[in-house]
Amino acid sequence: MENKKIRNHISIVVERIGGIIGAILLFALTSMADEIKALLSGDSLLQDRISLILAIIIIAIILGVLIGFQLWRWSKTFIYIQDKSIVVEQHTLQKKKNTIGIKNISNVNTEQNLFEILVGTCKIKLDTNSLSTADETDVQIVLKKKEAEVFRNAIMRLMQEDNEKVIQEPAEDEFKWDIKAELPELLTHGLYSINILSLLLALSCGFGIVLSVIKTIQNGFANEGILGTMIGFITIFLVLAGSIWDIVKGFVKYLDFKIARREDKIYISYGIMKRVRYTIPVNKISALQFHQTIFARLTNRYMVKIINIGMGDNKEEAESFFLPYHKLPLLQQQLEKLLPEFYDGQEKELELQPAAVWGAWLYPFLLYVAAILIIDYALWTMFSQYYAYIIIANIFIFIWGMILLVCYYKTTGYYLHEDYLVVANGYFSRTICFLPYANMQYIEWKQNVFAHFIGIYNGKIHLLASTMNNVKIIPYMYEKNIDLISERILKK
Repeated sequence: MENKKIRNHISIVVERIGGIIGAILLFALTSMADEIKALLSGDSLLQDRISLILAIIIIAIILGVLIGFQLWRWSKTFIYIQDKSIVVEQHTLQKKKNTIGIKNISNVNTEQNLFEILVGTCKIKLDTNSLSTADETDVQIVLKKKEAEVFRNAIMRLMQEDNEKVIQEPAEDEFKWDIKAELPELLTHGLYSINILSLLLALSCGFGIVLSVIKTIQNGFANEGILGTMIGFITIFLVLAGSIWDIVKGFVKYLDFKIARREDKIYISYGIMKRVRYTIPVNKISALQFHQTIFARLTNRYMVKIINIGMGDNKEEAESFFLPYHKLPLLQQQLEKLLPEFYDGQEKELELQPAAVWGAWLYPFLLYVAAILIIDYALWTMFSQYYAYIIIANIFIFIWGMILLVCYYKTTGYYLHEDYLVVANGYFSRTICFLPYANMQYIEWKQNVFAHFIGIYNGKIHLLASTMNNVKIIPYMYEKNIDLISERILKK
């Protein structure tokens, strides 16, 4: 495989432009439907025929140029392995050569969407430890499934060459998985992952459909009533279908979820309509994160995510998880087996922010009060007759804000382990993050003017991860704890 130049499978051209071509053809057919019908029936005028033929010729030229350019781009793009690096060359109008060192690769993932399953191809996705490309895949290669497996295995062998023990990975159909999520587990995970907004929207739409049917019956199926009802019914149904899909997509997406650990690598596989397989070196994982929705908190269930580059680094993968929702004792057992480096199975006694934090919060509170007074004065000058209602609204907002602030104080905390920092926050949904000192890129500490006099700090931990995961907030703590964190970071 070394130094052998290969091209992406030609099906990549169809993937790149298939949607664009379909959209162009659909637009053309709908906009020229009457002209085409008249031409076929022989009722069109000569001028209309010429115009229609010219339009078809222009569309054909646009499609031809688009397809030709993509075919030319495909034929001039080569991928190969050279000197422990993956090289992507593109010999188009501007020659490009992108070289990625094997040692910099954080993830080697494979993926098959429905189209790729049908044509027998597979997509290899490579991610590197780079913040500049953390939100996107660095290299995507589309090959026939067997060729993709050979190419992937070649990369994995090179990644292991520096190790004393080289692990020969079994074929996918021979792989023995440590954990397999059964159907009831995935159903439970899907239920606890439900988006509340989508659920409320689905219920509202269902109620709207029932009311529409009742109204139509009451109107005696009058033509006008039926037409209006049908339009409303279709609109509501489309919204309902979208809401339902938003609720169930998490369950459908993760069917056949499996996970295993072999030596220093984590393997994750899932999907039926779209098959995904992650290969993640343990030393490339930046942090471990427990998460609860408001529903999960009611039954003390947690979902576990890993934070790294390559898994969950785009919008499609935003909800990717490491372990589905389970009771804490079972999760502890699984994590002790899969990732003992990040979790020792012991529950941590979180330390709340010092009581002095209320003094630090005085600063934003005063700014809030000042802003409210300015807004109130402006409203009073314009709507003086409603000033009593404005005052009542302010009182309500203030009380609600204080309730949320108390909840935030009671639910936000930290724990200083010898190997990692634990940070917890969230009063509705909740997140507990395990942050190894060795994986912290850097920490920002800050104080407002009141916190300075009190002697407390809060901060931000920056990790090597995608934009949505690369910053974790540290709650307020005293300077002695900051010094302790700094010492442990330097030791690592």
